[in-house]
Amino acid sequence: MQRVTRQPSVLPWIVAFKAVKATVLTALGVMLLMAIPRDPVDFVVQIAMAVHLPLTSRLVDRGLTLAFRATPRKEEALAHLVSFVARVCKGSKAASYKSECEVAQTLVLRLERRGP
Repeated sequence: MQRVTRQPSVLPWIVAFKAVKATVLTALGVMLLMAIPRDPVDFVVQIAMAVHLPLTSRLVDRGLTLAFRATPRKEEALAHLVSFVARVCKGSKAASYKSECEVAQTLVLRLERRGP
């Protein structure tokens, strides 16, 4: 009877290579997105329009969420909006700025929902 020896499988090495490759490419993409000198949100919208994705798609929403998180001025905008709502919308002239207050409160909720 002949003794059959099994060759070691290459499959675990292929899987490990694919995992490392995916991690490196994801990190590279995030670094490039953060390094571009323009607004990342605008960049994501332009990419979505270039490949004809609807702006309401789940993929675009996830991209916008990442872009909002990569935008350092979001916190500054949120602070200004909260300040506006606190001073104007809860003050004596709230009635004259009703529509602006509604828009500001909607934007605050939207920015807070996206999270840091």
